[in-house]
Amino acid sequence: MKSSTILNILSATLIVLATCSSEAEARTAVGLHYHQVVTDVAEVDGFDSPTVGIFLAFSFGPPVINFEFALDFLPRYGFSSGMLQPSIYVLTGSFIYGGIGTGIGIGGGVARGGGVSHVQDSPFLGFRAGVKLTRFEFFGSYRLQKFNAGIGYTVENDELDSVTIGALYRF
Repeated sequence: MKSSTILNILSATLIVLATCSSEAEARTAVGLHYHQVVTDVAEVDGFDSPTVGIFLAFSFGPPVINFEFALDFLPRYGFSSGMLQPSIYVLTGSFIYGGIGTGIGIGGGVARGGGVSHVQDSPFLGFRAGVKLTRFEFFGSYRLQKFNAGIGYTVENDELDSVTIGALYRF
């Protein structure tokens, strides 16, 4: 419930900014990021190892506040076909920026622990900070996420929090 409320608020804000701002700009980006789960999930094969992911992003907004829609792909993360993580972030700042966002994981193929592909039960809450240069951007994020025990795993700790460090190139 909370995550759908957050997503509705973010969507409504995007619509208002799109109709009110004459200085808004839209940019597309592609990038790489290093993803590491920081909570103890050693008993869960495929989620305990660091991985490098690729992502596409589209950002829109006036110079001070931007909305970023991203699609992350983690090819070696928990499932035989990897995991997609669509997300939306509200970012504020110019050279140095920070923000908050939400997203959800969608696993593909067979889980390494025996379950089948799925959409996670609850979305993650992410915090992000970075530095924007002319075309390049470097960032770090922390995601608070619950582990979905319904995919064939039994874990004591249902936390799947992660840290991401990445870089992207904006067109």
